[in-house]
Amino acid sequence: MRRLAILGALKISEYIRQNFEEKEYAEFDSLLAQNMDAEEIQQTEAEVFREVAGEDENLAAVLGRCGGNEVAITLLELCILRYVNQEYVRLLEMISPGNGKGVSLNAAARVAESVSENEDCANPVYIMKAGRRLELLLMVSQSDTDMMRGVFACDATLAAFLYGNVSGEDVASGEILDRILRDDCSIYDSDIEKEQRLFGYEESASLFARTADGLEKSSSDYICVVISGEPGSGRLAHARFLEKGGRRMLVTDYSFLTGEGTTPLRLASILRLCVLYGLDLCVKDIEKDENTIFFTRRIQEQFGRYVGRGRLYLLTDENVKLVPFMKCMYCCHEIERPIGERAKALWSGMLGDCGLTGYDAEELSSVLTMNAGQLKGVVGRMAELEALSGERISREKIYRMCYEALDDGRYENVKRVEPGYSLEDLKIDVRKKAVLREICNQVRYRNKVYEKWGMSEKYAYGRCVSILLAGPPGTGKTMAVHALAKELGLEMYKVDLSQVVDKYIGETEKRLEEVFAKAERSNMILFFDEADAVMGKRTDTNDAHDKSANTQIAFILQRMESYDGIVVLATNLMMNIDKAFMRRIRYVLQFEYPSPEVRYDIWKSAFAKGVPVSPEVDFGFLAESFEVSGAVIKNIVLNATFYAAADDTAVTMEHIMQAVFREEAKDHGIIGSADLSRYEYLK
Repeated sequence: MRRLAILGALKISEYIRQNFEEKEYAEFDSLLAQNMDAEEIQQTEAEVFREVAGEDENLAAVLGRCGGNEVAITLLELCILRYVNQEYVRLLEMISPGNGKGVSLNAAARVAESVSENEDCANPVYIMKAGRRLELLLMVSQSDTDMMRGVFACDATLAAFLYGNVSGEDVASGEILDRILRDDCSIYDSDIEKEQRLFGYEESASLFARTADGLEKSSSDYICVVISGEPGSGRLAHARFLEKGGRRMLVTDYSFLTGEGTTPLRLASILRLCVLYGLDLCVKDIEKDENTIFFTRRIQEQFGRYVGRGRLYLLTDENVKLVPFMKCMYCCHEIERPIGERAKALWSGMLGDCGLTGYDAEELSSVLTMNAGQLKGVVGRMAELEALSGERISREKIYRMCYEALDDGRYENVKRVEPGYSLEDLKIDVRKKAVLREICNQVRYRNKVYEKWGMSEKYAYGRCVSILLAGPPGTGKTMAVHALAKELGLEMYKVDLSQVVDKYIGETEKRLEEVFAKAERSNMILFFDEADAVMGKRTDTNDAHDKSANTQIAFILQRMESYDGIVVLATNLMMNIDKAFMRRIRYVLQFEYPSPEVRYDIWKSAFAKGVPVSPEVDFGFLAESFEVSGAVIKNIVLNATFYAAADDTAVTMEHIMQAVFREEAKDHGIIGSADLSRYEYLK
């Protein structure tokens, strides 16, 4: 590096002697190099370059960027001279006034011309080519986009590379990152980092790696590798999986290169490191916004112009489409959601990594669909809790942690409902309860059926576990959904139809799509109460409203077929449900008013254990006398307990009958033909 500085001193000395009076540079006499003519300087430079080619790989690489352009070589030498010896700053200011922070391209051209016989040194096109060759390495600061007046300078990053002071460990640890990049960039070194394990994705990732390797071998230029998937799906891990055989990759964030206050200096600094240290570049978390298209085109153009080799990784959100804007050789890989055997392998691998044993990975993966990033956080938390308590984490606790990780505030049109009842609490006939247990098995064993036994080949779509609960109000439809959720350990989200249904054409479908998409990510039970509001019968198309309603129904039918989760529809009016839904419904449960035997169980179980109930209460009489729903019985029991509390006694038949008459006053018809004469005084 000092040899290039000496060459710069020789050239500037010759230029000054040719173009200035001695009295003008007398004060700089001590800085002027020995008196060598242009020919001698050229000979000395040639000797230095021959030595550099055999001794200094880094310096030779930088000189190679000059491409033999004499203006570029002179510019490099003068910038290095200025960095090595600050005393030359005033001398350079003398030949290039106003450029105190560096060397102008115009000044370098004039110096080169004074010691060269090459007439091109005065050619503007030749000079501009020199600037473009070095604008990245010398970090040009342009004024009014005029490169001829732009200021070029050598800085610490380039100097460290030229001095050869940077070791491989320094590169891998990120020591080469300056203060602009340090907080938002990192270096991945495949020789130092442990091998990337993708738990369940190894086969697809290995196939993609072979594709990328083959494409790179057949290309004389760089290639672009696009990896897409939802946040947390392991996009960066897949990119690292592809970086093998001593490759290094600089990783930065899309927002760092496009966010508010971003300057071109950030990308230029990154690309320069890629050039100097042979790094691949990875831009992660590319999302869809107003900058996406412009950025995609720009990063390709800049990487191709300055780096021109290796790989450019672009890691995108699942809904970002970059292929239409590719201008180079590229390959694409989409990370699929972990389901079936892949989900099992992911759970098993993550649990094993944290030293957790005794957990059923197959059961957990069949119930909960989580991507790698989400699961890593949950399993890490499980390990912490197990270490603290010394006991295995319960299934219910694991599910709770999973849903906490999944619920990131996306659910604008759905509301979580805490399951309050179990199958044991549900007082319905044994056949209906058996159907509910069948539904639970549809969830528990779907991996075995679809993946192990291969039924996914026959059922590429239409796997939705769809349930229609129909019947009068208060007959147990909502309780049944609660029981399913509690039995499976899944969370139940009730769709807020007031927020989903919209009078404007197309808006309802848009919001329903958001609901289904969010449900797919979280594997929750999706509960549509009063479903006939959006799933009513189709009608003849007489106006725009009819057409819109029919379109909504068609959309829901199609979306349910492609949905893999659990959908529960509840309606009080089954006759209003469109018949087309019935073909797509896996289970239909018709709820009626309970029989006397079931009513007896409801009356008996409606009181909590702590409520004092008089032994004289005749539950058989209550069950036979009042043909009411379970919800009405619960209202009566609750009111009766308050009457008893006010009297400070146990609950008696008088308290219950008083509550019955209050319910009769609200809703005539609950009292049948039973003889209630002995309770007439309570009316």
